[in-house]
Amino acid sequence: LMQVNNDPEGEAEVLAALSIDDGLSYLERLEKYSVSDIALQRLFQVRTIGIWIDNVSYDIAKASIVPAFQRLGLDPEPAVRVEVARKLPILVQYFIKKETEPQKEIIDHHIIPLLCRFLCTDSSEEVNKIAESSFCEICPLLSEECLEVHIFKFLSSLLESQMEKNKCLAAKLFCILVSSFQCSFYEKNILPIIINLGKENISRIRKEVCCYFTKLSAYISTQLVSEKIIPLLQSFVADDIWNVRQTCPESIIKLSENIADNLRFTVLLPLYETLLADNSRWVSKAAYLNLGKFISTLPRKAISVPLLLKYTSLSSPSNSNEKDEGENYNVDRDLSYSCAFYFPGVLQSVGSERWSEMAVAFEALSKNSRWQVRCSVASSISVIGLLVGAEITEKSLFPIYRLLLQDIDQVRLPALQNLANMIKIIPNYQQRKPYLIILEDIKNDVDNWRFRNALAEELTKLPNLFSFSDCAESIFKAIFNLCADPFAKIRLTASNALAELMIRLSQSEDKQYFESVLSSISSLSKHHSYHARLTFALFCGKIVQEMEFDDFCNSFLNNFLDLSNDPVPNVRFTVAKQLVEKFLRKEQYLTNPRIIEIMTSLNHDKDPDVSFFANPDSVTEKLLGKGLPKYVPFITNFKPYHVEEFVAPSSSNQVSGRGSRVAQTSSTPRPSSNTISKYIVSEVYAYK
Repeated sequence: LMQVNNDPEGEAEVLAALSIDDGLSYLERLEKYSVSDIALQRLFQVRTIGIWIDNVSYDIAKASIVPAFQRLGLDPEPAVRVEVARKLPILVQYFIKKETEPQKEIIDHHIIPLLCRFLCTDSSEEVNKIAESSFCEICPLLSEECLEVHIFKFLSSLLESQMEKNKCLAAKLFCILVSSFQCSFYEKNILPIIINLGKENISRIRKEVCCYFTKLSAYISTQLVSEKIIPLLQSFVADDIWNVRQTCPESIIKLSENIADNLRFTVLLPLYETLLADNSRWVSKAAYLNLGKFISTLPRKAISVPLLLKYTSLSSPSNSNEKDEGENYNVDRDLSYSCAFYFPGVLQSVGSERWSEMAVAFEALSKNSRWQVRCSVASSISVIGLLVGAEITEKSLFPIYRLLLQDIDQVRLPALQNLANMIKIIPNYQQRKPYLIILEDIKNDVDNWRFRNALAEELTKLPNLFSFSDCAESIFKAIFNLCADPFAKIRLTASNALAELMIRLSQSEDKQYFESVLSSISSLSKHHSYHARLTFALFCGKIVQEMEFDDFCNSFLNNFLDLSNDPVPNVRFTVAKQLVEKFLRKEQYLTNPRIIEIMTSLNHDKDPDVSFFANPDSVTEKLLGKGLPKYVPFITNFKPYHVEEFVAPSSSNQVSGRGSRVAQTSSTPRPSSNTISKYIVSEVYAYK
């Protein structure tokens, strides 16, 4: 292409050679281009197989698709073989759906051998990797007979290979596929193989078994776990090679999730403590990194003081000076993050009564020099509050929480997203009132639009957490400040928050709270910024579904309908959209004379998007989609454009205009552009 860049004729030739004949069916394209000299065309045919294979009969698939895949499986281009390996599960699912006896022959004797070749003999590592993923996806779909004959035989043959990587692959797949085989078959035939592989002289094979063998504990009998799995784990913890021992912490955790409590403390805990004290710093680091996760799997109130102290010490490791940029400092940074990440799980295991043993660590994590650690604290602080209760939350957590809200954006954003959950922990309105000052702290520093949007989302949840007076004052002011925001997403969220607030105030027997904010909300409809007027229209669309008909009409309807004459098309469009999607779903509004008049006016609006949303065809279609009666009274009052005013463009042309298109027919002449622009619709209409 670079050579012909300045040669139009040469470029045309190249593009012609690369093009695919759209006149052919998908199957014909596969047959033609799977033998093409151009790799891109061969690749494209494989990638599109999932689109059309379900529409092909079994006989055609057997005669055409399977041979094509076998041929493309030998393609010299690795990218093509990768795609074939990726699509094999789709092929297997297709033949399984057919539920015919010959499908077993196709899967067993054609697809599985191809997949096995990709796994162990293909020269491309990427093909091997994708084939392994497809293999794990396909095996659970296979019949018991296929698994016990073909799959078991194939994996067993890998163990006889002289290649170390094939033995490692067999060890890994035998462990991963435990849920696919029948339990009795697995325990009798495969478990002994895994135990023997765990005793191999080659450390790489032992490491591979150590990574995956504890998955077996969820499927085999508890007796075999005690007799086979635990002794093998003990041998791994005592292994001479450090990188085998390094994989043990995660294996212990997986096993801890599936065995009895007494075994966790009598067997697994001593093993884990051995790893914590290991001579290899890499083994010790792996154990400390996973210590919080391990403690989270243990029962509550049963964790010893020394073990918990080892965990809390990770909050401020002191193995090296912070100014040191060497390896030790990186280790310390990882340990602090791990401590913060697993803090809620550890607290749940030890119980809130032991908060005093963890409080110092939590405070240290909240002041950690790494923002990632503080971000983890900010993300989980409300969960911790739920665990320790209201008293500790007020005394210890809220001071930390307010500091996190003043942190950098990466920290204060997740902190803000916990605002409603934090306040919810406090038991009553009176105790929550002092925390409204947080809203004052926040609104003074909202330069980041994502932060403002998160604030609007939290404000949506706050009205139900505070008294009517607090809602009408502090919360209303915070929401109202966001109603004219320049970002549309924030205005939409603010309109929802405003609706939730008004619904809450309407529940009060004393109407003064509702009426105290009514004039301010209504003023949005007259605001000099069209952003605010848009917000008012969105607010009305939300609250009309919740308020009684008479209450809404008395409070908001006239101001809302006045916006149908707004000079900004976006405002009129929003009014039309809310009328069609929200108001006309209620029968009382269908017969309202002013709404009928406004819908007629909007139908003839000079802006095509506005007129589209109010045109009778669109309205009828949308209303019928909502399950309303076919006869809609106000439609008869419309004066739609005459059909003869609209003529469709030829089939080879489309009218562009703000994402819309015009109907296409072949029997009408092409109209002028200004005629077409009068009528823009989103669905295809055929006019006779």
